Amino acid sequence: MKKKLASVMMVLLMLLNTPVTGGGIAYAEEQTGDVTLEATASFNAPDGGKIDDDVTRSGLLGIAKHFHIFANKATLKAHTAGNVAVGDLDAQSNFGTIIKEGTLKLDISYIQNAKFIQSNSFVNSYGNRKNKAVFGENVQLTLVDNGNKVAANGNKLDHLNKDEIFQDKNGNQYINFAEEFKKLKNSSDEIATHPQTPSVEKNFDDENNRYFDVSKVKTTASGTVILTKTDEDGKLLDDVVFDLYEEGNNSPIK
Repeated sequence: MKKKLASVMMVLLMLLNTPVTGGGIAYAEEQTGDVTLEATASFNAPDGGKIDDDVTRSGLLGIAKHFHIFANKATLKAHTAGNVAVGDLDAQSNFGTIIKEGTLKLDISYIQNAKFIQSNSFVNSYGNRKNKAVFGENVQLTLVDNGNKVAANGNKLDHLNKDEIFQDKNGNQYINFAEEFKKLKNSSDEIATHPQTPSVEKNFDDENNRYFDVSKVKTTASGTVILTKTDEDGKLLDDVVFDLYEEGNNSPIK
């Protein structure tokens, strides 16, 4: 009888000292007085508000002109040196605005849904330059690296501080893409009513060296040249910046 009791007590002691690690269940293990969580914890990011709180809406492009990529859906397969506002993003390559002159105070990106984000996306804040990354309500934000970093749908965001991360709340959308693209279509329709500038020759054959030849354009009485620009389908584009070159000179005219 004593042997049976001793065996039962040994089994109970083994059970009490064995950690339970059920599938998908977080458990705590006591180590030198500290509790180490084996599962990631969710990150409660503040509401990002509205885009109009952060930028000035102006021109025919509206808020779209504040982003390098403004799209309902985008897949990035090469480095994108700019910020993004995308409904569904698959960023197989990194992105972020690289400006070191100190002229950029706030680099804003909005990702409503994220399939994948390279961990080295965004550009580290430095000096008076900060980031604001807003994620859609369905993106799962979790703490990683002992709570020092945040992951979006399991993709760690190495270049963002926790206080630079925001999220849509209670149905609010930082950018309503349906409304914004409706406005852009109206702008496109309005621009299309303007005629193409006569005698302007364009050459887009080389993607890395697209140019306009305005040498045959007739000037007005005041000596000015009026320029417009169209896409491949002949539709006019807004807010285009031109560099003019003299023949044989590689530097633009200032």
